[in-house]
Amino acid sequence: MGLKRLLGMLFVVVALLGGGWAALNWTSADADDGVEPMESVLGGRSVVAASRIVIQNDPQQAKIEIERGDDGTYRMVEPLQDLASPAMLDNIRRVYDGARMQLLFAPDDVTDAVLRDREFEPGRGSVRFEWSDGHAFEMQFGGRGAIGDGMFIRVDGGIYTTSAALLSCLQAGMADYRDPYVFQNKLSQVQRFKLTRRAKDGAESELAFRRDSMAFRIEGREDLDLAQGVVKEMLESILAIRVHGFMQGRRNTGVGPRTPDYVIEVEGARGKDRVELFLDAQESRLVGWATPRDIEFSAKAAKYRAALEIALRTLRSHWLFPRSMLDELERMTIGVPGASSPLSLENRSGDFYLVSPIQFLANPTTVSEVLAKLRELAILDFVEDDSEDLARYGLAENFLTLRLRQRWQREDVELHIGNRTPEFTYLRRADSRHVVAVANDTVELLSRAWIEYVSLELPRIRVGASVQRIRVAKGDGSVLYVRNAEGDWARDGSEEIDDRVADAFDTAREFNGRRAIERASIASQLGPPVTLSFETAQGRVLSGLEVFEQGGSWFVAVPDAPVVYEVRALVARYLVAIAPG
Repeated sequence: MGLKRLLGMLFVVVALLGGGWAALNWTSADADDGVEPMESVLGGRSVVAASRIVIQNDPQQAKIEIERGDDGTYRMVEPLQDLASPAMLDNIRRVYDGARMQLLFAPDDVTDAVLRDREFEPGRGSVRFEWSDGHAFEMQFGGRGAIGDGMFIRVDGGIYTTSAALLSCLQAGMADYRDPYVFQNKLSQVQRFKLTRRAKDGAESELAFRRDSMAFRIEGREDLDLAQGVVKEMLESILAIRVHGFMQGRRNTGVGPRTPDYVIEVEGARGKDRVELFLDAQESRLVGWATPRDIEFSAKAAKYRAALEIALRTLRSHWLFPRSMLDELERMTIGVPGASSPLSLENRSGDFYLVSPIQFLANPTTVSEVLAKLRELAILDFVEDDSEDLARYGLAENFLTLRLRQRWQREDVELHIGNRTPEFTYLRRADSRHVVAVANDTVELLSRAWIEYVSLELPRIRVGASVQRIRVAKGDGSVLYVRNAEGDWARDGSEEIDDRVADAFDTAREFNGRRAIERASIASQLGPPVTLSFETAQGRVLSGLEVFEQGGSWFVAVPDAPVVYEVRALVARYLVAIAPG
């Protein structure tokens, strides 16, 4: 490498190092000499707390003045009077509350040339915020900076740089500053709602709701149960009617001077709303007038017609009682026409027991089947709202009755089940004259006889080790079997082990019946039984069984119980194998 080339390279390196040192020293000196720190645009205050906001987002447009009422509601007062858009103000808040600015020129340094260079002559608009304590903040907007999205603003005579979003978030049309929602009240604030509808033939119908605690009731028809979810969905849809376009002049409807197709009246926490709606000739647009806002507007008919035309039938509840009631069911009573006493079931810690007409453990399969059908018990059709002739539906007398009581409640839900047709069954609640139709299969299981609710599980010997003696009788003869110290069974007085006794004992502890039969219905057909008595070592009877044979069928019963069970022949033969004779 030549000397000249080497010296040249050294010169470049020294120049670069020198330039870097100079740049560092310049930057450091500039910082030390006072590049102004960033400061909050609003000084820590919030847009939403302002009592008055004046916006001019373009010098060619009128100023928009917004004032905050005592109730916290913002209203536009210039160039027209109307509710201000909460969404628009919230967007301004998000931009301004966290915005910061940096001083470029103090007031004494601002010259005409500086104002021209930063495009303040003419300006691009202004904004002013005022608070109830007398504090105010105002800025004028200038041009954009050369790099990025920064722009110049003038505050108290000084010139600052800040984000261009402070102007762009204000640049919207007059309509954008107006609240686009027609109704002042939201669903949670509504106490009363009334919808008047005019049909094409001129006939009018009304639908009025009044809030009762957390639920809505039909005004004047409080006895009608409503599907609260459907009602609230309808109200929310109507209360969400949104302005598609603001119009000028009360009678500039384009639909002619006629009676409104819909009149909606709402009373709530934010006062009273009244909205008149007209359908245009093509039924594609709604033109409306809202008071007290005094605004005329258009809206898209397709978006709201379904809610405005919804039928009362659709709003009515299709459930006869809350589904949750079956999860906390304490008692179920079924009154079958002609029965001497009703069938009554009681929930005891998750297990159902028959308490009438007999007291017995209930068959869990049967109970589960009935409860599953009751969960499907929905109204298919509203037949008649105020029937004067219940006999035509089989609901005047001799009807099937279902009473349900939920835990912790004192009153039953009582249902009357009447005539059955090929398609449905008539039904009504006892506290109403409304006749409805339900699916046949949801109630047909209720007509079962009480014997079908009896558990097929015979009463068990709770502690098998307590049984030390088994006495078996047949006719006039009896035999006693005793368990020895090893747990084996032998005839009393004999040491010979009899394995048949162990088989009979195990069978008595484990088997279930095939079906239950009311004892009184077959008592005359049953011959003398083989009886097994299970006793303690001292001779105290713990439980017993009776075994019958009739026409090749075998039956087992607990002595004096109102129920006998048909059992498999193998089960019965194990039990009678140890009988005397």
